[in-house]
Amino acid sequence: MLLGIMKSVKSLSVTDHYILNLAISDVMLLTTLPLATADMITGNLWPLGWFACKYMVCVVYFNISAGVWTVTTMTIDRFQCIVQANKMRGKRTKERAKKILAVVWCISLVYTLPVVYFADKSEGVCTLHYVGMGSLSVTTVLTMHMTFRFTVAFVVPLVILIICNTGVVCFLKSKDRLFSGKRSNTKRLETTEQVTRIVTMVTIAFLICWLPNFVTTLIFVFSPAVLGVIGPLNHRYYLLFHWMTVCLLYFNSCLNPFMYALLGGNYRNKYEYLY
Repeated sequence: MLLGIMKSVKSLSVTDHYILNLAISDVMLLTTLPLATADMITGNLWPLGWFACKYMVCVVYFNISAGVWTVTTMTIDRFQCIVQANKMRGKRTKERAKKILAVVWCISLVYTLPVVYFADKSEGVCTLHYVGMGSLSVTTVLTMHMTFRFTVAFVVPLVILIICNTGVVCFLKSKDRLFSGKRSNTKRLETTEQVTRIVTMVTIAFLICWLPNFVTTLIFVFSPAVLGVIGPLNHRYYLLFHWMTVCLLYFNSCLNPFMYALLGGNYRNKYEYLY
């Protein structure tokens, strides 16, 4: 629906380009849903071939990076547009947004490269099969990759999101006090707050949907002894919980367009126009 609306828009705004990029990334992730479902139904015994395995794992990891960094760049853009309005005057252009998004896709490709190498179907299971590299043991390679994933796709973006959103909220509150009672400025601030609310809600939804999966992955990687101690029954519950976190990832992709529709007046009006 979101892509259909974007197609009907004659001239996309800077924010529209970020939202469109996020929608494309979400659609890419949803193409892996039938594959993940087949894997889940068979009890993680991959029923398809080598290429389908590579495709599913790589697209999921690519979306992790593309999604989180698109949301991050949207948040930075909002911060600059609101807090640094004078400094960014004339610089916030569609061409600049396209270049930033090109960088996001390049970062996502680099993030996915190790996955392209390690993703494989082995012993009937489609997952990342780590191997030693030179003097590095399998455990060391696995730890390095997981640390890289957690840092690039979660820690760094989270710090940026917190700093930017905190800065925007503090700035808007100060403006509310300064311009209270002036209709023109109040309307402008309401519009700014609305867009900020969209970005903030998308960010919160992303964290809620992605954090559990990162947690279960880190537990599996850095606490393998725990899984051995708790026994096969609890290990089964761990796998069940892990699959629930995977479902959350897909749910986030389904949720984003509706958040834009409900939280953004312009998008809500376009949805109403369609119906």
